[in-house]
Amino acid sequence: MKKIIINIVVVLAIIGGIVWVLKGNKEEAAALTSLAQQSNGYVAVRVEKAKLESLKDGFAAFGNFEPTRELTFVSEISGRVVSINVEKGDKISRSQTMATLDHELLQNEVVASEAAFKKMKADLEKYEKLAEGGAITSQQLEDAKLGYTNADLRLKNAKRKLQDSSIKAPFAGTVNARYIEVGSYLNAGAKMFDIVDVSKLKLVVKVTEAQVFEIQKGMAVTVFSDILPNKTFDGKVTFIGVKADASLNYPVEIEVNNSSDQLKAGMYAQALFGTGDATPQLTVTRNAIIGSLEQAQVYVNEGNKAVLRSVTTGGSVGERVAIVAGLKEGESVITSGQINLSNGDVIEVLQN
Repeated sequence: MKKIIINIVVVLAIIGGIVWVLKGNKEEAAALTSLAQQSNGYVAVRVEKAKLESLKDGFAAFGNFEPTRELTFVSEISGRVVSINVEKGDKISRSQTMATLDHELLQNEVVASEAAFKKMKADLEKYEKLAEGGAITSQQLEDAKLGYTNADLRLKNAKRKLQDSSIKAPFAGTVNARYIEVGSYLNAGAKMFDIVDVSKLKLVVKVTEAQVFEIQKGMAVTVFSDILPNKTFDGKVTFIGVKADASLNYPVEIEVNNSSDQLKAGMYAQALFGTGDATPQLTVTRNAIIGSLEQAQVYVNEGNKAVLRSVTTGGSVGERVAIVAGLKEGESVITSGQINLSNGDVIEVLQN
């Protein structure tokens, strides 16, 4: 029993010593703070100005730019290349002639088809008159009609082949590759050019299953590229995948106008999907708030004096808090050093 009493006394003595040391440290810190204020006459703080901004929350997704349109252009007919009017890297307009195939034989075919068509047309007109008088059978009239139809189709095909011998661009873009040379013979289906349209690009990103429900088709998106750090681009969501991949991510495509040619297909970029209120509100950083958001106060710098002021807060996004009442735009609020402040203290503003 005596041993237990001794142990209790020792423990109480240790606790008393700790309390005495902590009290001494607290009094010493308070004394130092008071001494610093007395000697300097001010409390050093940092400030920021209350400003109007849109409280928009959001998330970022990363991906690569792809052309909105690209095509490997192939020959629709056979023939020998007699001229090439574009080179790799050239910009082309829609319906511009890129190359020409030898069309002498095709022109001859058109002439022959036109002659055959005229003959079959004249024959059909003659047979129709004979049929009115009962001079020919109905089968003979049907054969004449069939011959006329076939001749018409052969003429149209011949004209189409002649037209296709002049290779025209299907859309405006840039020639990214050329596979032909003057004098080479092409079979139908042979590759001729790669055409890429980069006037608009699509940024293909992946978003999580939680994020995909915050995105809507047509939604405005801000796009950034590390290659152009001081530039932002306006994008618009044009596609949202309806099926996730193995990682439960969904593909999203964002169309970006590239009329300035600053972006290149294949570039890595990020898209910022913003949500929340886009209406500008008066805001301060959360560090300026003393107490809870429900009973918030801030210190305002008024003539190098810290004036404690009650404010009414609105919504918050991240570290930014909307101020509904109690502050005006441009007023300086103290963001650090408040722990040493009392209402009316003289302050010195440190540079950020």
